[in-house]
Amino acid sequence: MPYGSALIKGLGFTFRLMLRKPITVQYPTERDVLAPRTRAEPHLRRWPDGTLKCVACKLCARACPDCLIDIDTTKTEEGPQIIDAWRWESQACMFCGLCADACPWDALELSANYELASYTSDALWRTLSAGETADTIKHHKEVAAELEAAAGGPETSAAEPPLSEGTFQGAPSAGKEGHPA
Repeated sequence: MPYGSALIKGLGFTFRLMLRKPITVQYPTERDVLAPRTRAEPHLRRWPDGTLKCVACKLCARACPDCLIDIDTTKTEEGPQIIDAWRWESQACMFCGLCADACPWDALELSANYELASYTSDALWRTLSAGETADTIKHHKEVAAELEAAAGGPETSAAEPPLSEGTFQGAPSAGKEGHPA
């Protein structure tokens, strides 16, 4: 009779679950509440004035274990590199966060945007265009000029430009790499 008791025990468990309230979320109309530390799509952070924090050091691309980040840059005569394009392939990303951890400028973070589905594979490459980086170069030059004026000369200041809320304070100080921020 051991088989009959196991069957009754299994059916009892099944009927108990049938009487519970369902936990299914009707996904596009209802959204589940995400945990505060949800890691999903990486995106570049900006200064309060809207310019990008990224200085094109390419550490995020080197840190990615799947080599999914591609950064095209142009070296300028004034010094800082210009980001022509910053691309990330979402279809193979495992959202490990190593790219964001590697960034010393706190310019990259993983957002809570998890809706990355697409009907074509071309749409799975997220690209930051070159037009969005022109203001960033202008911002870096302005901050460098302010730091030079405050210190009385080029690259002698250890002061950092103000960071937005929640940023990593251990980033390299301004002027070490020839970049203001």
